[in-house]
Formats: sequence, structure tokens, C-alpha cells
Amino acid sequence: MGAYYWNIALCSALYNLITAAEVTVRNSVDVALQPALGTRWWSGSKLHYKSYAAGASAPDPVKKLKDNFASAHRSAKKEKEKRYGIIGATPSHHEVIAKTDFSTWEYILDEEFLCPVSIWPKHLRKVFRGTWPSPSDKVTLRTAREAVADIRLFRNRVHHNEPAWKAHGVLNAEDAVQYVQGKILKIFNFIELIEPSKADVLRRSGVLAHANRIASVAEIRRYQKQSAPLNIKPKGKMMKLFSDDEATVAVVRGRTKRLFIVQPL
Repeated sequence: MGAYYWNIALCSALYNLITAAEVTVRNSVDVALQPALGTRWWSGSKLHYKSYAAGASAPDPVKKLKDNFASAHRSAKKEKEKRYGIIGATPSHHEVIAKTDFSTWEYILDEEFLCPVSIWPKHLRKVFRGTWPSPSDKVTLRTAREAVADIRLFRNRVHHNEPAWKAHGVLNAEDAVQYVQGKILKIFNFIELIEPSKADVLRRSGVLAHANRIASVAEIRRYQKQSAPLNIKPKGKMMKLFSDDEATVAVVRGRTKRLFIVQPL
């Protein structure tokens, strides 16, 4: 039961990171392509692709990309009609973008769109503004696409509170923590590849540190009631930290100033 409750806390911490990755990549792609191709840049024949041939069916990633946007448009339209009571409401560009499935951004990073007449030779550096894994457009695009695919599969487990730590070769708590910490690093590195300043916000806000703290053997043991509490006899100012019904932020000043949340269990 302790491991089960730890996994719920872990999924909650990971949710913030995964959502940040999804929003960052979709906004970065949209902001890069909109000025050149206009709003609804995914519609009609605006997106050229490498293997196009007259009369031939579009390859799978291209077809799935267009299907995803069609589905997002229907979902945004339905939600807008229900929310405002307007029959035949037209969703805005941003409302459609917000309704896209995460897989949309995996398909848009396919190498079908890496050709002289398509989007990536011109716009790839506008989307990925961090340090590239290689000077090659092809290598960087492939790295980004593989990252989205991996994060998306991991996200599906996390969003359903399934055991986020389960994987081939995970045999104990130490293995589980190593596996999850690898996922955290991959998500953070992906955000940093897109926009280093956004990755820095996650670092400075404590979101990254919180995920890494939960993804630890110490936290597993704490949820399993296998760790001993630290005995504190509060006096003076310390008494203000402890409350029966609310969390309190404590400032600890040493070589550097650090903030801690003290909350009742």
C-alpha cells in the first residue's frame, strides 16, 4: 500500500513536468509556423511533404496529423457550443491547438516534413532554440521526435496513475528510482532543447526538484512507514512553523537562502 500511495504522489509530481513539455512543444511549433503559413497552418495543402505524389495516398504520419487536427477542431467546437450555448460556434485557432492530442507533435516532427519544399529546413531553429544534439537538422529532428514518442507513452501511464516505475529490468526500489529519474531527465532535456528559459523556470520554481525528491528511495520508504521521523522540540520562532491544518513556508539562511514547506500529515 505504501508503494501504491508513493506512485500516486510520483504521478502527481511528474504530471507538472509532462504537461510543461506538451505545452512547450505545441506552442513553440505553432508560434514558428503561424507567421509563415497563417492560422490553421495544418489545413488544406499548406503542409507539403517529401513523398507527395499526385493521386497517391498521404503517408501515415501526414494522414494522422491531419486526422488529429480534424478531431481537435470537432472537440473544440463541441466544447465551445456547450460552454456558451451557441449552436454552430467556430473555435478559434488557439482553442483548436489546445485540444490537440500529444501525438500531433510527434507526427509534425516526422522526416516527411524535412525537405526543401516543407517546413523544417526553414523553421526548425525557431522551434528548437536550445543546444542541439547535432548540427544536423535530420539528427535533431529525429532526436526530438523520439523524445516526444517516449514522453507520450510515459504520459499515458502517469495520467492514469498506473505504476510509472514499471519497466523491463526494474526489480527493486533502486531500479524503479533510477528508471523514473531517467524519464525526468529526458523530459527536462527536451524542454531545454526547445526553450532553455522555460526549463530554467521549472528549475527555479522547484517543479524539477520536487519530481526528483519524490523519485527517491527515501520517499518510497517514507510512504511505506519504514523511515523514522525526526524528533523536534519546537521553541520560539519554530513554533510558528507547525500548524494542525495548514502548510507553512520556512526560510533557512546559511551559505544560501533555502525555502522549505512544513505541512501536517
